[in-house]
Amino acid sequence: MRKQYIIIFLLLFFCSTAFAAAGGSYGVEFLKLKAGARPLGMGNAYTAIASDASTLFFNPAGLAQLSFPEILTMQNKWFLELDHTVVGAVYPIPQGVLGISYSGLSSGDIQGYDQNGSATSLFNTSSSALCLSFGQRINQMLSVGLGLKTVSEKLESNAASCLALDLGVFLQPSANYSLGASILNLGSGLTYITENTPLPTSLNVGGAVYSKLFDEDITIASDLNLYSDSTILNIGAEYTMQNFLSLRAGYSGGLFHTGIGLRANLFSFDYAYFDQAYLGQTHQFSISILFGEADRAKKLIIENLSLGKAYFEQKQFAAAMLKFEKVILLDPKNEEARRLYYQAQISLEKLDFENVYLEIKAQEGRSVEEILASGKKYMLQKNYLEAITLFSRALVLEPTNIDALRLQSEAQSKMESQLISQAKEEARAYLGEAMKFVTVGKYKDALVQINLALAKEPKNEQALQLKRKLETILKLEKK
Repeated sequence: MRKQYIIIFLLLFFCSTAFAAAGGSYGVEFLKLKAGARPLGMGNAYTAIASDASTLFFNPAGLAQLSFPEILTMQNKWFLELDHTVVGAVYPIPQGVLGISYSGLSSGDIQGYDQNGSATSLFNTSSSALCLSFGQRINQMLSVGLGLKTVSEKLESNAASCLALDLGVFLQPSANYSLGASILNLGSGLTYITENTPLPTSLNVGGAVYSKLFDEDITIASDLNLYSDSTILNIGAEYTMQNFLSLRAGYSGGLFHTGIGLRANLFSFDYAYFDQAYLGQTHQFSISILFGEADRAKKLIIENLSLGKAYFEQKQFAAAMLKFEKVILLDPKNEEARRLYYQAQISLEKLDFENVYLEIKAQEGRSVEEILASGKKYMLQKNYLEAITLFSRALVLEPTNIDALRLQSEAQSKMESQLISQAKEEARAYLGEAMKFVTVGKYKDALVQINLALAKEPKNEQALQLKRKLETILKLEKK
């Protein structure tokens, strides 16, 4: 199977390289403009990211990762009174995911002059691309995509148009990283009267890594855009807090990018900023709309269930349990998530037992000092359960060892503090979800989250006060 992935990426590479080598210089520069304030804020490092409709403009294979209908709109003022308009929509069907996108660039009125330098009539210019795309999963890890677009340009009374192709592959062998490659704007070019203008065909390859920072999601991505006359390196990062606020930064072609994103219910608002050295500052705004609140919940269920399965296959059972737990919170009747949660829990307990057993076996025949040294290493790693097990082993060999007694007591105390701290963190997370439900008037759902918070931290005063208020509101609603 790995050979198939390598072959697909190599085909994309050689196909694009061969076309670029024949291209030389090109026109239709507006096709190099990227769309979506989220990827712009990340320095256009988006070929290997496929979590919203912006993938329409970077990699058509990313469409296959989207589960629900979505609309993306963007309207921006560029340099010299240029208007840039972007609209994209995706719609899943049984065979895959369809997408349609439009990108247009138009100027304001431009004063014309004749060959003698005398003013003539006003005129304007415009460029546009309309693309129909399709993405499909080949298997759980690999997706492919295709886009057919029509490209048009108008300069005063002269106009030209042509067809072009977008091709892409998307590979996610792990929940922790993904890879992507695409060829964009593959076509013969525009012909004005007798002169042909090649399109800016590009090969784009990229990777993205998904991790945690302070228990919040962080994504780091990098792209390489290869044109016939230039190469652009894009690097970007996104840090998302409480699945609501995203902070972004990136670097693209010598320019630093920054941006933020806000997500609430069906809508997401994104902003990006970067400063052109000679042409001035640019501000990009885009809005995404996800259809149906139930669809949004389903999307989160599918995403977390898929990530949980991926973690489970990699034997990262603790991470898998967290994802399955999120699914159960969104859909308490989801039997698959419950079954997988308990399987992951049993597997984690078995793995911990095996590790401790192997560690104990490894300690047999070793001195008390050596066992204590191993236990101290676990203490530094905050693996207090393993440390306690080793200190207990040392005490079996030497019951009156003062160091072993002290270290065992210290490890037990720190493990208790760790569990209490973890419970408080989980309670705060549930409380945050409850507040979101309160703001939209979903008091029953808020009460469910409050009860989950109190199950983790029974004496949480804020949760207790909010619970009393919610119970009063619900009683009044019944009357």
